[in-house]
Parts: sequence; structure tokens; C-alpha cells
Amino acid sequence: MNGGFSFGLVFDTIRIMLRWISLGGLGILFIVNAMAFRAGFYEKGKEKLWFGRLMHFLGGFFTAMLWSGLTSSPVFIVGLTLLIGLVWEAGEFLFGLYKPRYMPELRDTAEDLVLDVAGALGWTVAYFLIR
Repeated sequence: MNGGFSFGLVFDTIRIMLRWISLGGLGILFIVNAMAFRAGFYEKGKEKLWFGRLMHFLGGFFTAMLWSGLTSSPVFIVGLTLLIGLVWEAGEFLFGLYKPRYMPELRDTAEDLVLDVAGALGWTVAYFLIR
């Protein structure tokens, strides 16, 4: 048994910390999103576009952070983040069927997915530069 310093232990600790930071960030975004929904930020004609854009960018960022603890492939990190974005957008569409005043437009959906991927790329590039 080696009593010296282990980089493996440091990297494992960092991965665990990133997982908790990403889960915390996603949890905060989910709560803020629910509060914004309640405040009417997403109703047609009352949308706060800057807010939705920020939420999608940060959602992509924190989701990619979570995936980076599970895989080291940048393609999978960004792809899995895009998959989560697609599921979210499907949920928005289904909710819009129930409440038409929240039905997203195609342009909004496309922008949201681009911002999800931009956030994922932002995290992925930063992660692989400091790794």
C-alpha cells in the first residue's frame, strides 16, 4: 500500500463534488423555473425572453456537468444534454396542449435547444480544458 499522494483520489473527489454542484444547480433552476411560471413569465404576450434563454443555457450547463461525471466523451455529454432538452421541450408542448396560452412556438423551441447545447458546450469545453 502506497502512503503517498494519489491523484486518483483527488479526481474522484472532484467528480463527486461536481455531481453535487450540478444536482444543486439543476434543483435551484427547477425551483426558480416553477416560481417564474407561477409569476406568469411564460404566458404568451408576457414572456420574459431573456429569462427563458438564461434558464436554458444554465440548464444545459448543469446537465452537461452532471453527465461529465458519468462519461468522458464530449459527444455523449453534449448528446445526452440535447436529449434531456428534447424531453423538456416535449413536456412544454404537451403542457401547451392542456393550456394553450403556454403553447411554445417552433422558433422558441429551436432557440431553447440551441441554448441547451450552447450551455453543454460551454461546460464541456471548460471541463476538458481544466481536466
